[in-house]
Amino acid sequence: MQHCVSIIETGLEGAIEASRKAVSKGADLIEIRFDHFTQLPKDFSGFKEFQIPKIATLRSVAHGGKFNGKDEQKLKFLVKAYHGAFDFVDLEDDFPLLHHRDLDGIRIIVSSHVFDTSPRLMMVVDRLVANGSKGDTPKVVYKTETLTDVSSLVSAGKMFSLAERKFALIGTGTMGSITRVCANRFGASLTYVSLEPGKEAAPGQIDLATMKWLGNRAIITGITGHPLEHTVSPAMHNAAFRALHIPGMYFKLPAAPVELDSVTELIIDLDMRGMNVTIPHKESVISLMDRIDKDGLKVGAVNTIVNDKGTLIGCNTDLFGVAKTFELANFEAKDKDILIIGAGGASRAVCAYLSEAKAKVKITNRTNTKASSLADKFDNVTAVEFESLAKGRYDAVVNCTPIGMKGFPNELPLPVEVIQKGMLVLDTIYNPQMTKLLELAKEKGATPISGKDMLIYQALKAFELWTGKAPAYEVMEQAFREELP
Repeated sequence: MQHCVSIIETGLEGAIEASRKAVSKGADLIEIRFDHFTQLPKDFSGFKEFQIPKIATLRSVAHGGKFNGKDEQKLKFLVKAYHGAFDFVDLEDDFPLLHHRDLDGIRIIVSSHVFDTSPRLMMVVDRLVANGSKGDTPKVVYKTETLTDVSSLVSAGKMFSLAERKFALIGTGTMGSITRVCANRFGASLTYVSLEPGKEAAPGQIDLATMKWLGNRAIITGITGHPLEHTVSPAMHNAAFRALHIPGMYFKLPAAPVELDSVTELIIDLDMRGMNVTIPHKESVISLMDRIDKDGLKVGAVNTIVNDKGTLIGCNTDLFGVAKTFELANFEAKDKDILIIGAGGASRAVCAYLSEAKAKVKITNRTNTKASSLADKFDNVTAVEFESLAKGRYDAVVNCTPIGMKGFPNELPLPVEVIQKGMLVLDTIYNPQMTKLLELAKEKGATPISGKDMLIYQALKAFELWTGKAPAYEVMEQAFREELP
């Protein structure tokens, strides 16, 4: 896969200097975005010193660029640039003069920039075919807002690659970054990168140094769930990759429940090493796994998917995170009365740990049948109605609901009366670190513990499953603090 650096300087001198820097850093091609210039140049001889292919682009406003001049002016300028020093010109697929005789013999990248329509498989393939018929290299860019959008681009790329044509296929925005890093995995021969952070020509573009470090066979991982505004996992895992000198990247890939099939398809299609799974998919993803590991079976929920050469293994590292959290709190669970709020994937891990530790566990949920169903799966666990919580007395309370988490209602997940002096109050939420529940615990003289350590230890375990190497706790903890000071 070739890396083309998009140069977005505003003048000739700056563009030439930036091009030198790009060449010195190992760029395979450079694209000069002349639409960013405050004044179009007349002399292109300064670009002749660069021995790598050069693309002249004068992107129109309608396609996300800054050029708002006439078509004739654009044609004349790009033809002159090509004959002056460039190897390609980039023209939009709807450029009225695309077949003008002045373009005869000129190598053209024919681009589509679609910002108002979600990509669909055959729609994308048709655009690539059409652009390929109009020029030398087809380039298609879509705004990607969902995991389905990303999956559609990847599938389209794999299909079009059968034609054995060079092409570029890109998703813009944060969701689309994975299409830039993994372009070669779905057949694209070219991806566009920035010269350095802060010099992006389009949203989601990644800098050249990072792309060179990653190479073509980087370890690709990520997290899925819905929503994902709260997650700090990308910062932690990407810090671990760097600290261990392992070329790899971790992506945030939110998916609605109806998109779960696309999650597993994407893992296979991009040869991802795996994926973390969070609310609300930890249980529903089980049916999509080829097999489940012992902790996943014990908990009945999957928070980590491992791709073993095309076999998807559902694992649970939350159990490890729960055990480490109670251990660090010096809390001996045996024979203690403990209340768990919630009946989702996180509560399953807590139930599994406390049941094995022989605690006396009560579990409640606003939907009583869910609490009863979960209690039946574990020894020493019984369901209690939410309305009767205030009557109970507990040594510890564990909140496993998302209530109080960033992006969810900022409320208490239980009646105020439940919290008593001296008890341990664990909130599995980590963003924010001090939830309304933990603030109440502190006020009442209870011991408040956030979900930070549970998060970090489950992440350490997942990273080791994917890479065979365990990062230092301090590496992920520092990344956590930098994201949530």
